[in-house]
This record gives sequence, structure tokens and C-alpha cells, in this order.
Amino acid sequence: MSKQKTAKRERKTPLWEVSCQFCGRRVISIAKKHPRKYCCHKHYRAANMMRQLEKRLAKGIAAEWESGFYQRLKKMQERTREEVMKETLNRIPK
Repeated sequence: MSKQKTAKRERKTPLWEVSCQFCGRRVISIAKKHPRKYCCHKHYRAANMMRQLEKRLAKGIAAEWESGFYQRLKKMQERTREEVMKETLNRIPK
């Protein structure tokens, strides 16, 4: 099989290096006027969620969001390894 010849040939459109707005990773983009802002879709979604949360915090609406989701995150962080091990052992059928 022959190698791809596109690599040897000079590219007509130059590539622009941009850094991801979420993590700072290098992103190579073809477009110059509107280059890609994120390295992956996960970071794009996460950045949008952060932006929405900041807007809601500014308005004072995020209290109900924090009460549910944020509290669950806190509980997950507070649980010790032993508790998690006990829970997993209880789940296994005997």
C-alpha cells in the first residue's frame, strides 16, 4: 500500500494554532476568522454549563440547583473508602 500523498503536498489552507478555552490544550484549526475554541465536545459542554451557572448565580436562581446537585457532590467527596467498600460488598449477591 502506498502512503498518503497529501502529507507531501503543500497544504492550500494554513493551519492556525489556538488554545482550548477550558483546559488550555493546543488546538489546530483550519478556520482563521472563527477558529475552534475547545479541544473536545466534553470541554465545550462543561464550559457552557459553567457559564450558565455563573449567570444563574448572578441572578440568585442557582439556590435550588446547588441544594440538589451540589449537595450530592459534597456527600460523595465526604464518604470514606470503607463506606464505599461496605456498600459494594452488600451489593454482591451471595
